[in-house]
Amino acid sequence: ILHRDLKPSNLLLSAHGTLKIGDLGSARVHSDPPLEQEYSHQVGTKWYRAPELLFGARQYGPAVDLWAVGVIMGELACLSPLFPGQNDMDQLSRVLHVLGTPTLESWPKVGELPDYHKVAFPDMPPEDLARVFPRVPRKGLGLFESLLRLDPMRRPTVEEALMDCWFLVDPWMCERGELAVVGREVPVKLRGVVGGQERM
Repeated sequence: ILHRDLKPSNLLLSAHGTLKIGDLGSARVHSDPPLEQEYSHQVGTKWYRAPELLFGARQYGPAVDLWAVGVIMGELACLSPLFPGQNDMDQLSRVLHVLGTPTLESWPKVGELPDYHKVAFPDMPPEDLARVFPRVPRKGLGLFESLLRLDPMRRPTVEEALMDCWFLVDPWMCERGELAVVGREVPVKLRGVVGGQERM
């Protein structure tokens, strides 16, 4: 499923650690390999909208959701929105100010996007994300950076993201129903399940 509107308010976490994704009004079934199907680029809440959508992409896949996951991950760490744009142009400007102006080397197919040649930005080098977002945990910085790659082809797949070492470090994942809840003692967990595989 291609959600197309992932954001913190659409993520529902119960007191027992069950995460549910809500608001599937913009969701579409996505095939693998993808069909030559065109979608609207005006989807998703602006602050979490992937740069290819801001450049008018009509053909896209799960990478737009992975971008949103990266933005959400950063927002949870920083306790504030990463790219709070006022409109589409301001949104794109804020993203490029941090991640740098795309080039044919950093994003080979960017010139094929419908709106790429309609706007021009000054040459801006990419910033050091660890400096711009210092509250993102160092152990999760690699995953964070990979999810926020401008080129959607260079973002990890869901399966690759789930295998990131970020999910294998302390604090360990809990079994279902053993998430720490205020006022209740829980056992210390030393293992968890990632992508259907038990990890130590």
